[in-house]
Amino acid sequence: MQQPIKGARFVIDRVYSHLFVFLLIVLSFHSSAQQFIYQNLTTDDGLPSSECYDVIQDKKGYIWVATDKGVARYNGQAFKVFDITDGLKSSVVFRLVENKGRIWFFTYNKYLQYIENDSVVTPNYSLKIKNVVDSLFAVVSGFSISDNNEILISLRQTFPPWFYLKIDSLENLLFRKIPTTEYTNINIMSEKGFGTLYGDYIREETSKINLSYLFQDELHHLNIGQGFKGIGVPSYSLVIDDKRPCVVALNNRVYVVNGNAKVDSIYTNTVLTHDALFKYANNDFIQGRGENKGPLTFTLDGDSISSLDSTNYDLKNISGGMIDRENSLWLTSLQEGVFLVKNPFMKSLNNLLGASEIIGIHVVNKELWVATNTNHLYSLDLIDLSIKQHLILTHRVFNLGGTGKSLIINTKTKPKEYPKQLYLSDFSGNAICSGDSIWFARASNLFLEVNGSVVDRSHFSTSTIPTIKCLYKWRKYIYLGSLNGLIKYSIEEKDLLSESDVNSNLNVRINTIIDYKDKLILATNGKGLLVLDQNDSVVAVIDNTNGLASNFCNSLFKQNDSTLWVSTNKGLNRINFIHSSDSFSFTTQLINRSNGLISEEVTHCLVVNNSLFVGTKKGLCYVDLRNMKFNNTPPKIYIERLVVSDSTVNIRVKNKFRYDKNDFGFTLSGLTYKTIGKYGFKYRLIKDGEPNNYVSLNQPFLQFADLSPGVYQFEVVAVNNNGVSSLEPATYNFTIFPPWWNTWWFRTLYIGGALSLLYSFLNYRYRQKKARDELNLTTKKLKQKALNAQ
Repeated sequence: MQQPIKGARFVIDRVYSHLFVFLLIVLSFHSSAQQFIYQNLTTDDGLPSSECYDVIQDKKGYIWVATDKGVARYNGQAFKVFDITDGLKSSVVFRLVENKGRIWFFTYNKYLQYIENDSVVTPNYSLKIKNVVDSLFAVVSGFSISDNNEILISLRQTFPPWFYLKIDSLENLLFRKIPTTEYTNINIMSEKGFGTLYGDYIREETSKINLSYLFQDELHHLNIGQGFKGIGVPSYSLVIDDKRPCVVALNNRVYVVNGNAKVDSIYTNTVLTHDALFKYANNDFIQGRGENKGPLTFTLDGDSISSLDSTNYDLKNISGGMIDRENSLWLTSLQEGVFLVKNPFMKSLNNLLGASEIIGIHVVNKELWVATNTNHLYSLDLIDLSIKQHLILTHRVFNLGGTGKSLIINTKTKPKEYPKQLYLSDFSGNAICSGDSIWFARASNLFLEVNGSVVDRSHFSTSTIPTIKCLYKWRKYIYLGSLNGLIKYSIEEKDLLSESDVNSNLNVRINTIIDYKDKLILATNGKGLLVLDQNDSVVAVIDNTNGLASNFCNSLFKQNDSTLWVSTNKGLNRINFIHSSDSFSFTTQLINRSNGLISEEVTHCLVVNNSLFVGTKKGLCYVDLRNMKFNNTPPKIYIERLVVSDSTVNIRVKNKFRYDKNDFGFTLSGLTYKTIGKYGFKYRLIKDGEPNNYVSLNQPFLQFADLSPGVYQFEVVAVNNNGVSSLEPATYNFTIFPPWWNTWWFRTLYIGGALSLLYSFLNYRYRQKKARDELNLTTKKLKQKALNAQ
């Protein structure tokens, strides 16, 4: 009879009859919880306050945040704050609106202002608006600006008649009476050229909350719930679709509205934050909650609310939000600053499973099994991701494996107190399951188990078999990946092949082996992926030089005949093979923290039912691949600042410099927010029209020292997390003049002066010679005359 082998191995197959021997069932869950993966921006990052009310993105790409201590502009590197010292009438600003490069807002004390070109401007009619609003005992609830700079303003009023205000193109203040009835509490209003607004009217005589809106020239009314008598409308939010409400949040309930009827609703035991309901995807919504609660998220499935989740506990007191051009979700909090969710569809399961390292992921019997390095084993329902079983193991788990019918758990030695009837066998790496047969390895042994009994055991000396990390059955062989290469075992001959029959040059740790068509792919620790043919020769290498995130590959998952997923220590790669008979071609896509991963140290991954599950050293996350969008948005690029020889220069004004002003420092803003803290730029400096190639840059600062005189053109583009560059570069043309002694005019004067001196000298010498010649001639004549006189 085969003797038990020290250690522990478990097979969970048709029934789980023996699990209680080794596993303690702690509890079962029937509710799922999926959390956003976020980055928190606070006062430590430069926000003026953690009490934030609204966030928008302007047409240039900058992010603007309204706080109780001013308005902040963010470029992915730092915040620039505008407050009372810059001209704000009050530091408290609730809502922001962008129009034609201006950031408009009402301050707490009811002044309308805007920011343009880093200056705070107060329009002439701002005081008039404030005085009218005060006279109506009202506050501004919202406003919209048309393309011709007209402004529509909605109010929260206490006394009738009900109005909204309008500033026309001539800056006249106009009153517009609200088409309403005596029962109206909330009114939706719109005019051509404006966004849809809504105002509310406090009525102490009724506790019912009624909504009115004008659609197709007909006034509609809807009772949406109960208020509190004497308070009016304490808290509500609306999502407007085609100028009609589709979702209404009131007090502690959310309603779905179709026409004039409420068709569905959900209840929460927490009061919902006023004006904090918005859509972040086609049918996905977020509603902020007070009392230090996380928001509600839900999906509108037709006229029904589904996928309700309130487990984003850390995202407290959400007050506003928006989706930026890169499809990232920005949320403001009344206490925690700003939350940035880079991929709203990538969800974390850490509130269910903890933030522990994921040791293995495997699907068995339509359940997702997950093992962590804290000895926990979970079974998740693949439909709603609720926990069906939670088991605590007494020893470390090394890996999970198996087939659709069997789960194999690799774990450590069993203590003596464990029941003897439990079959034990210590092995490392992945087991191979084929029906009721299982191959597994332990140090210098290779075993074949059939129906729970070891029927074949091959023993080799420890000098021949190093530590086995993985094994794979391909054709008539078992391939064993070790710490320093590949070992090949013949199933027919029941023996190892000699080194001459195996590629002995693979002196690298092999973590995972899979087959792809007629080739074998090895995931290594330092050499990327090695592709072997049937002769065990390396025919291709996939590494960080041709698209792989890292050469340290932890595991592989083959989704289908054309898609392979590679888990590395720097993210997850999806490799798409291009079918070709004469070449091995492929494309790669990288998924890392910029795409929403909870960590870039990926240990395992798995795709099932269009869902990608990613195990990392910081927990498990997942995304529906149908919603997985890569960032194809070209980032905007701007030159934020120019310093020339220690002096700040306005690039819009000055572009000509003396020869001794030749040290140029550029500060750049590449407005992509997927990689905050990591930068990607390409630049070039063209002198005197001679083109050159772009150079990569991984920081937002660039210095050129001691530039020689000439005519220059500086060009720079930003590069986003998926390698997409700016459509147009930011440019700056400038000239550095040479010193005066190197100028053409000085050289002309110099040469002219030299020639003039030479001419003067030669002319002087000529005159002197001529004078001497004339004197000699005169003397000669006189002497001749004297001789003749004798």
